[in-house]
Amino acid sequence: RGCLSPEVLALKVGARVMFTKNDIGARAYVNGTLGVVTGFVKENGYPVVRLRNGRTLVVEPAEWRIDDNGKTLARINQLPLRLAWASTVVWPSAFGPTFPGPLPPPPATIAATTTKVK
Repeated sequence: RGCLSPEVLALKVGARVMFTKNDIGARAYVNGTLGVVTGFVKENGYPVVRLRNGRTLVVEPAEWRIDDNGKTLARINQLPLRLAWASTVVWPSAFGPTFPGPLPPPPATIAATTTKVK
């Protein structure tokens, strides 16, 4: 729960991948960043991913935690990746052009902009 990365992930060179976590420390990627696997580190098998902006990263396992009142209830470590070939975002063309990066927030709806009248 709370981890969008699959428990088992089979990758090969050329696989399109999407990051599933924000890299808080190094800020190298954010949830939804897209890339392509270009190879694997010989010593540990970690994937090397070329991002859409041209940067290349060695992807290491990240930690997901579920805490309650300062107590860790669950913790997992795995690659913050998933295959991206079937990931889509529905964005009707009526809302405007296609964006090459992160999507802007959707337009405000009438329900969000009206007030209750007595």
